[in-house]
Amino acid sequence: MLDNRNTENAPLDAEDWQIAFEPYAQFPILALVLAQHLTALQDLAQSDTEKATAAINRAVDELYEHSQFRSVSLQLFRTTVQGRLPVDVESVINALGIRT
Repeated sequence: MLDNRNTENAPLDAEDWQIAFEPYAQFPILALVLAQHLTALQDLAQSDTEKATAAINRAVDELYEHSQFRSVSLQLFRTTVQGRLPVDVESVINALGIRT
């Protein structure tokens, strides 16, 4: 468990992936496509970090479109994803009914 979840990114352990990918249980073709994308990212990360970073940023931007943050801001979404959301801002967001 993280000491300060607002400033540290969680480790990517097996349970995290199980939770994140649970929605794909009903969509095996989409699971295959995502696995192909992750494999391509792995290849890019090993050969061209600039392209890998750009690809990850595009993926985060697309995930933003499916989040409750759409009604707030992309920058706030990115700050939360990066684990840099100040506690006072997190409290306001939670009060607005957006889960962080």
